[in-house]
Amino acid sequence: MKKFNFETKKIKKDFVKKIKENIFIDIKMKIVSFLLGVATFIIISFIQTSEKVFLFPLTITGLKENFVISSSIPSTIKVTVKDKQNILDKIVESDFKIRLDLSNIKTPGNCNIKLDWNIPKPMQSIYNSFLFTSIELNPDKITVEIEKLTEKNVPIVLNSIGDVAKGYRVKQKIADAYYVRIQGPEKIVNSIKYIETELINIEGETESFKRSVNLVSPSPLIKFSKVYLGFKKVS
Repeated sequence: MKKFNFETKKIKKDFVKKIKENIFIDIKMKIVSFLLGVATFIIISFIQTSEKVFLFPLTITGLKENFVISSSIPSTIKVTVKDKQNILDKIVESDFKIRLDLSNIKTPGNCNIKLDWNIPKPMQSIYNSFLFTSIELNPDKITVEIEKLTEKNVPIVLNSIGDVAKGYRVKQKIADAYYVRIQGPEKIVNSIKYIETELINIEGETESFKRSVNLVSPSPLIKFSKVYLGFKKVS
């Protein structure tokens, strides 16, 4: 029995020794072959990837109610994606959800903020190696000017163009309101002294009238409502 155990141990020992010898035979050649295999895999995987450019909308989140963005920012972001073609074909607009998160802004001023975005679901597969994929946003950071949101009342200047019919004259310009409340970035609001109406054509008019008119905004960031403007004629 002891002899059998001894022979078994010897066989195992010889087997392990033979495996070690086989492993280290031409070890340099084996290492080179392994590295060549890895390099070939990387090159083939890289060659098989495609590139596609998307334009995705930018969403603003976290802006406090008493703040407003007074600088211009892009409405869309250019996204260059590199991956296998079958993955690119599955990517849709809702996958990225590109966001400008302003929740950390506590005081007005300029700030440079890196965009947040989601990795598309088709690119999250365990079979999809990020070694051969990339996502590049342009721009990936945005400089934003934040101001306090303020409002005030300013007078309305009533504008008209043309002349009423011969023998008639304008007795009075009438408006539902002679002041309008404007709202917008503090610097812009403070610089506005009045708001003008669009030009109302009264050429050849013979009757009093009242119509809805637009106010001419000095800035797209200024908000206000329409007013009603009337002309009372006198013969």
